[in-house]
Amino acid sequence: MITSKRIKKETIRWIDNITIFSRSVFLTYHLWENLSEDKDEKTFYKIQKVNKRFLNNLERICNASKRRLERVIAIHRNTTRNHCHLAIEVPIHLSNKMMVENIKQCVTKTHGIGELKIIDTYDKKGLIDYISKEVNISRDTIDFENSFFKNNKNRISKYRNGHSNIRMH
Repeated sequence: MITSKRIKKETIRWIDNITIFSRSVFLTYHLWENLSEDKDEKTFYKIQKVNKRFLNNLERICNASKRRLERVIAIHRNTTRNHCHLAIEVPIHLSNKMMVENIKQCVTKTHGIGELKIIDTYDKKGLIDYISKEVNISRDTIDFENSFFKNNKNRISKYRNGHSNIRMH
C-alpha cells in the first residue's frame, strides 16, 4: 500500500537527486482572486499557464534562453488561497540582488500574480522539504510542465509530454 508519507519521501529524494541548485532563490507568490479560490484541475491548468508566462519572461530578461534556468515549482491548493512556491537557479552571470530585481520586474509584467515573497536559499534539503509539503497521491502538486531539471552530468534533461526522462526509483 502506498502511503502519503512514502510518496512525499520519494518525491523529496527524487528532487534532491535530480537538482543541482548551486545558487538559488526561493519565491512564493499568491495569485489573483480568480485563481485563488477554486481547487479543481481547470484552475491548476490556468495557474500552470501563469507560471509559464512568468518563467518565459524571467528567462528572457536573465538572458538564459539557451541555457535554461533550473527550477522546481509547486502549486499548493490545500490552503484557503492557492499559491505557488518556486526554487529558481541564479545564473552564474547574475548576482542574487540582480536576480531578485529581475524576478520583481517579471512579476509586475505577468497577469495573475499577486503578493510576492523572495528569500535567498542556502539549505537545499530544507527547501525541497518545504516545497513538497503538500505532495500526495490524489492531487498534483509539482508543476512538471514548468519545472526544469539539469541532471548530475550537467546536461539538460529532455521532456516529453511535460515529464522528465529521469524516472523516480
